[in-house]
Amino acid sequence: MNANNDVFNTRLELNNRECYHNFVDTFNDQCLSITQHSYALNKLYTFVNICEQMDDSSATQALNQLVQYCQQNLPNGYPTNIL
Repeated sequence: MNANNDVFNTRLELNNRECYHNFVDTFNDQCLSITQHSYALNKLYTFVNICEQMDDSSATQALNQLVQYCQQNLPNGYPTNIL
């Protein structure tokens, strides 16, 4: 199994809380409101996995890619293709 599949298919223990909170806050602010789209709650473990498996530089790059993805795929706040 490669690293990309691990991010989506495992559930690691959260240690890097600052990274995780950055992902959750950014997702909530830039992509979908977590309180309005409860489906997103089931996918938050992906952010834990990213934060636990990547170094800070790679996690920051992944966060920037998330923002870019959301800006391109969530016109008017509605997903065209989500996780």
